[in-house]
Amino acid sequence: MRTPQMMNSVECAKFLGIDVQTLRVWNRRNEGPPRVRKGKRYYYSLEVAKEWLKAQGVCGGVPRVAVPVGEPVRSLSAASSFPRTDQPRRFR
Repeated sequence: MRTPQMMNSVECAKFLGIDVQTLRVWNRRNEGPPRVRKGKRYYYSLEVAKEWLKAQGVCGGVPRVAVPVGEPVRSLSAASSFPRTDQPRRFR
């Protein structure tokens, strides 16, 4: 039997691509990956965190969206509704 690789909160947050504070908020809401308490500290299993991440249906914090093959992907950088940033802002 193999010993599971364990991570602390900082390592788990880095693995998930989120801030440590976000992980703490998720834990308070019982929304984050399952954890194990050892003394005063919490640890996360790498395998369990991977399974939890797969079950969430997100990739890098962004929901996965199926794009049909051959469909063009629109870029948000070309949107004209954003204010221009090359000119200084004027305040009244």
